[in-house]
This record gives sequence, C-alpha cells and structure tokens, in this order.
Amino acid sequence: MGNVNSVLRLFFQVPSWMSGYVQQAGYSYYNAHLGIEFGRHNITGFIHLGGSYVNATVRAPNPVTVPQPTGSTGSPAQVLLGQDASVRAFTISAKLGLIVFFGGPS
Repeated sequence: MGNVNSVLRLFFQVPSWMSGYVQQAGYSYYNAHLGIEFGRHNITGFIHLGGSYVNATVRAPNPVTVPQPTGSTGSPAQVLLGQDASVRAFTISAKLGLIVFFGGPS
C-alpha cells in the first residue's frame, strides 16, 4: 500500500476530495510472455504473446467531505466507502520486435 496520488495525476484528473481515498491504494501486477526469437549474425527478431493480470485495492478510510458547487447552499456531502474497493483485470498482450547489434567481438 502506498500513496498513488502523483501516479494517478499523470494519467487522470483526480478531484482534490478524492486524495483521501487514493492515498491508501495498492496493486499487484503479474505479467507472463512466451515467444520465439530468431536471427542471423547481428540481427534478432522476436514475437512474444502473453497476458497481464492486475489486482488493485483502494482502502476505505474515514468519510471524505465533497466540496459543494459554487452558489449552492446546505451542508457539504460526505462520501464513505462501505468496504474496500477492488479492481481486477486480465488482458492479453503481444510484443513484436527487432534487435540490431552494432560492433562485434574484439
């Protein structure tokens, strides 16, 4: 578990009232590929196929107060997660590449 605010801000627009939640998030990531590599002399090509699995958890901290829109009246709303939020994802992936080696044995 760790503070992931800075990582989320790289990819998403995270509202300030959410910072209390994403400070207590963690994930496990697994990735496996099988493939074939082929080449001749200083050039190698490869094709890899596999999958990735992500299991993420956001811990349920104390209630978070959500700011009211400008001009509204009344007390601010509070958001409380009743339990830890969990996200699981599995995806297939592929890699295709070419490696060129420069130079040679001395």
